[in-house]
Amino acid sequence: MEEKMIRAILKVALLTPVAVAGLFILAPAQFAAARGWLASVTTFTPAICAIAPEACFDARRRNLQAALVKLHDGRTQAEAGLRAIDGEEAKQRELLDANTGLQTDLRTRAVEMIRAGATSLTFQGKTYSRSEAEQQAQLLVREETAFRATIAGFAGRRAKLTEALMAVVVEDNRISGMLATLTAEKAIVVATGSLEGARMLLDDANLTERRADAVTEAVVRSTREMASLPATAPTPAPGPAFDFSGWAAGQAGTPAPAK
Repeated sequence: MEEKMIRAILKVALLTPVAVAGLFILAPAQFAAARGWLASVTTFTPAICAIAPEACFDARRRNLQAALVKLHDGRTQAEAGLRAIDGEEAKQRELLDANTGLQTDLRTRAVEMIRAGATSLTFQGKTYSRSEAEQQAQLLVREETAFRATIAGFAGRRAKLTEALMAVVVEDNRISGMLATLTAEKAIVVATGSLEGARMLLDDANLTERRADAVTEAVVRSTREMASLPATAPTPAPGPAFDFSGWAAGQAGTPAPAK
């Protein structure tokens, strides 16, 4: 169909119910063709918006509302991710507390063994030789290091996810404001029949939609990455010789000095 004919038909069809009824009676085939063409449009270019401004406004509004739904889904995922991180951190802190308690108990018994010149100690209901006690102490220190590294990492994970969530909140507010503006501007365009003052607004709406999609993708990606990291950092491999006597004396299990 010629653009001029489409423009003419749609301008009449978008005016009043009386005009629509008249056009349907006088040119039903052309009316149906124009309406069918408009219904098939998925991308409203500036040229199409000039032909059918009201439909263009409606399309922009639908797209923004769909983007808003996606944003809300992304926000829900991010909030769930933050709760998951909080839960993981709480578990790691419980494990660290338990580890600290075990070290305190073992350290007390190790001091007693060393002072008494004994060759074994009892820990958690089991008898350990000095060598076994040293191995157990070294394992607990290594696990403590892993727990602390994991807990330290939660701050960065939480900060990154919170930043992505804040971007969603900002975009949510931007879209809500844009939807209100579109509603008001559409009424003006319908009343005046002119799209001149609204071209920039429609362009902004299009940009807002694309920006919202990018923000949603970013928050979903951040949630997936930040909430799916290993719950515990790998336990460090054994380092230099473990200073069991230094650890028992409360020196944090530092490696023995090089000889």
